[in-house]
Amino acid sequence: MTEVASLEGTYEWQVAGLLGKLFVQRRDAKAEQNKINGAFHRCTVSRRDDRDVPIKMPDVISHIRGERSFGHYLLDSENMCRVFALDIDLRKTVQKYPYIDANGETHLYEYIPREAWQDRSHPSRTWTKLCLRVLAEHFARIIMGDFELPCLVSYSGSKGLHVYGFFDKPVPAADAREGAIMVLEQSELFRPMRGKSFYAAINQDPIEGYPQLDVEAYPKQEKKNSDGYGNLMRLPLGRNFKAAHPKEISFFVDLSAPGEALQPIDPLLALQTRDPWIMSRLPQQTGV
Repeated sequence: MTEVASLEGTYEWQVAGLLGKLFVQRRDAKAEQNKINGAFHRCTVSRRDDRDVPIKMPDVISHIRGERSFGHYLLDSENMCRVFALDIDLRKTVQKYPYIDANGETHLYEYIPREAWQDRSHPSRTWTKLCLRVLAEHFARIIMGDFELPCLVSYSGSKGLHVYGFFDKPVPAADAREGAIMVLEQSELFRPMRGKSFYAAINQDPIEGYPQLDVEAYPKQEKKNSDGYGNLMRLPLGRNFKAAHPKEISFFVDLSAPGEALQPIDPLLALQTRDPWIMSRLPQQTGV
């Protein structure tokens, strides 16, 4: 996976500012990922003081530097939300992937997608990247083309892609959730398997379908839970401490890159445009 260059100085603060502005609706609370076990915990003043600690710019700066990893609660105190997301994940069950041998013949081999992804030399990796890219592009075209909303795609830093749809201003969480569900329904590729948050591929054919992928719809609630919080998502960019490779980080994906490539877009450009195809829309550079 391509590593994104470190961000420094004013540029770094611009990225952090836009990341917070576009993604974080609830600012009075945050969660941090444990570096040892990868679990998220809500940040409180102390063990004895259960009051929330707000998320602030230094936290976001630390996040994009890869020093710490923060998550944000999608719903604020008024059950408002500013983004919805489709979380495309690799499955943990045995599946099959196609492999073309030297004679041009296609064979199917068994593998566990999530485990195989951690091995950069595994022969399924190219096929997996292609499936992730094609599905993310399909969702992004619905969000931008049919719904006319800005969109970004990010590599999660571990096991899949996140496809985001943005609203110009905060909307009721019920509307944001409905947006995510409508994208899935309009794709005609996935069906709900547990409520309307978890989705599995309709076509289980290993070549024509997506049996190796699951999709989660965010936000998962229309209102905060009884404990006063809704679901949590990791902020894009930064590190996922569950990743097998410690230097592998999250980045915004360039959907104009060729084939199955998972290549990064400059994060500031991605956040400013919220267009995963922005690289294809820029003037072409020519030599003198």
